[in-house]
This record gives sequence, structure tokens and C-alpha cells, in this order.
Amino acid sequence: MSGSNGVYTKRPTPIAAARPDAAATAGARPRRGYGQRCSPLDRTRPSAHSGNAFCARCIRSTLPRHLASRIIATERRVLAVAAHSPLAGATDLSWSDLADRPLVVNTVSGTTDAASWHPAAPDRVVITCTNFDEWIELVAADRGIGVVPDLARTRAPHPGVVYLDISDAPPSHVYVAWRARPVPSRSVQRFLAAL
Repeated sequence: MSGSNGVYTKRPTPIAAARPDAAATAGARPRRGYGQRCSPLDRTRPSAHSGNAFCARCIRSTLPRHLASRIIATERRVLAVAAHSPLAGATDLSWSDLADRPLVVNTVSGTTDAASWHPAAPDRVVITCTNFDEWIELVAADRGIGVVPDLARTRAPHPGVVYLDISDAPPSHVYVAWRARPVPSRSVQRFLAAL
């Protein structure tokens, strides 16, 4: 799962379809197994929540009670601002410099919210949305700043958004989540042990 927003699905995938030579080398009927299916990050947590996936890579630690999670990686955060914002040309920004700026928060798959700053500014303007596409358009429209993992700089370029380094930003965590109830299957337990 490294480097992807994948979920390990319960949907059987014919191994022969994944590797054309598998049926020939197996001799008999094609075996069936489980494969990885990549989904947009906004959908990975609901996949694990609904039972349509064994495990999901997610970036929020707050999960329903029947799901368990653990940290598997950290990612460096960067600031996203509108290209026409006065901040677009800023250098040497610190995390505390951003504490009272209007903030755009993706409530489903975002890694940063107003509580990411301690103490949180009580009068801070927070604009919420529920997916990455809406988030990046709100940032491009200069409705507020955004903070995302550094990977967004290369995976989600936008002509109206500038990504800037924040030297002292706390890292964001990447989690693997799985259904803890009922007890996970042996294959899920083996997968988790291999991480």
C-alpha cells in the first residue's frame, strides 16, 4: 500500500486476470485471491467503515469505534495559498505565523484543522468542505490558506495555488485502519504484522 491511497478489498480478483500466465502455470482452474484496488482518498475510510475493505490507508486518527488504526508513516506538511495572495511570495514562514489566518479544512480527508495549532485561535475563520477538489478551489479563490502533505505539491498542481514550505510544521500522520470487530481475519492480522 505504500505510496497509494489504496484499500485492500473483499472483492475477489481472478489471479489469472492479473497475471495472464497464472492459469497456465497453475495447471487447473484459475485461483481466486484478493487484490488491491486504489480509491480516491475521500473514499478509503468509508470503504473500511462499511466493510467493503479489509484495510484502508487513511490520514485521520478519528475513526468509528469498530475501526482500529495505527501510524505507519509521517509526511511533511506544506502551506497552500492562492497564487494572488500576499502570502504567495512569503519566505521563512513559521507554523505560528499561520495560526490566525482563515483556514480551509477538508473535513473528510484533510490532515489539518483549526485544532492543529495550540492554542487554537478562538475567532479564526474556518471554511469547511468535504473533498480535495473543493478544498483546492477554495484555496485558489483565496477564501483561506490550506495545509497539506508535501506530496500534494507534485500530485495536485493547480495554476491558482502556490505551495510553500513551513520549516517548523508538525508532520501529518498516515494510518492504516481495519475493522477491529469482529476480530480481524488471519490474513488481515498477517498483513498488519508485516507492516
